[in-house]
Parts: sequence; C-alpha cells; structure tokens
Amino acid sequence: MTKHLHNQQAKPLPGVSAKSFVSLAILLILILSSIARSTNSATAYPQHVPHIQWAALDNAAAIADRQGKPLMIEVYTNWCGWCKKMEETTFSNPAVIRYVGENFVALRIDAESDKKVLFEGREMTCRELANSVLKISNYPSVAYIERGRISVIPGYQKPAELQTFLAGFLASSNPR
Repeated sequence: MTKHLHNQQAKPLPGVSAKSFVSLAILLILILSSIARSTNSATAYPQHVPHIQWAALDNAAAIADRQGKPLMIEVYTNWCGWCKKMEETTFSNPAVIRYVGENFVALRIDAESDKKVLFEGREMTCRELANSVLKISNYPSVAYIERGRISVIPGYQKPAELQTFLAGFLASSNPR
C-alpha cells in the first residue's frame, strides 16, 4: 500500500505560470518581512539585552502619578535612522537604564501612530500628542513632563547628554 511519490509530477496551478508563482512568493516574503520589522519595533528586545522598561500607552500617566515621578517620553518614527541609533546606544546604556528607571516613568510613542493615548484627561492619538501637544517635529525627541510643565530636547542624544538633560529637569523641578 506504499505509493511511489518519485514517479508523480507536480501539477501547476491552473492559470498561474511558474514565473508568476515565483514572483508572487517573493513579493509575499518581502511583505511579511516588512510587517514583521514594523511590528517588532525598537521596544522588542531579546531577553538578555538590558533595556528601559517602557510603560504602556494606556497607563503611563497613572503610573507616574501613583509613583510621584515625572514622565519621560521618547518620540520616534519607524523610518527614523537616528531613532534606531538612539535606541541601540543611549536607551541600551546601563547607566541611562538605571537613571531613567529610578527617576522617571518612561513612555515611547510613534509620532505617526493613530493609537489612542489618554493625556491630561483627554483622549488623543500618539500623532496628536507628538505634534499638537508636545510640538515635536524632529525625531528622535525626548520630552519631560511634570505637573503640566513640558520640556523637549530634539535630536539624537548620547547617553551622557541625555542624563545631563534629564538631571537638569529634575533639579529645576525639585529646587533645594
């Protein structure tokens, strides 16, 4: 009852040439890899790579209020090379990870996303938050928000530069 498969020939799909089939297969692979790349944003880390614990969009402000910490928001886009560089260098730096974790609730938003976020009691998209509220047009940018005060530093920041920026805002909001 054993069938001999080596004698059977593959039958082409009706109406599809072999060349068209290969082209469609390649196109499908490219589309799927592009989707995988865009959904695996810079926040998807292998387990062993240290990284900042980014809060979820829907509860970052509540966590900041509960912990008495200011918000630090990284504003990025998926196409931005400097955003990726900052993720790989600055936001993966152990000193930055420790400093941000001890002093801030960290949030990342894609400036081109239409995902909803609640900010100061108002629901808006990440795009609206980045453009209308934070007034950001350069990527990456880091915003510091505490008690209604918003400060933004645009552009790529090396680890020491980002820590200096954040320390300055903490010092100015907690005068001694």
